[in-house]
Amino acid sequence: MIQLGAKATFAACDVTVRAEVDAAVAQAVADFGRVDFELNAAGAALARKPFLEITEELWERTYALNVRGTFNGAQAILPHMLEKGGGVIVNIASVAARIGGAGNSVHYASSKGAVHTMTLGIGREFASRGVRCLSISPGLVDTPFHDNTPPEVLQAYAEQMPIGRMAQPEEIAETVLFACSDGASYLTADTIFVTGGLR
Repeated sequence: MIQLGAKATFAACDVTVRAEVDAAVAQAVADFGRVDFELNAAGAALARKPFLEITEELWERTYALNVRGTFNGAQAILPHMLEKGGGVIVNIASVAARIGGAGNSVHYASSKGAVHTMTLGIGREFASRGVRCLSISPGLVDTPFHDNTPPEVLQAYAEQMPIGRMAQPEEIAETVLFACSDGASYLTADTIFVTGGLR
């Protein structure tokens, strides 16, 4: 194991439950004194369904996780960032919001469109107070997220990618690090597409 001299803390929470998110933020602030960056990354399609097979229950569960979860995280951390004079919030959106999810995930694509729109609003509202807010919109990433995705769906997406492969998780992580860095100090209220050319 590599020792980096860093300190970490862990707090399990259901991002759809505001009280649990508030408790996790409070623990982080107590453990570290301040929080400069927040990544809202919890999200899923939950099930792949053609549009006419998307149930109200699936739609609401998808929005609860992807949209309410992001809202809870951002709203819980913002007062602390404003008190400390600034910070960066990064939300994970998706290229699906631009593509639309036709045939298998309109519910997911729609929810990620809402995440992007929320990012625009937060970024613009708090830019003058030192808080930047960006979203990252990945294409296909080689993670367990796709374990239940039908192979033909993955293949159809893969054929659209000029770079010829899925992204590795580390490539998305590097983009998040950039978004939080001083190198991105002029970026806010926008999304960064990391898609290998997928449109």
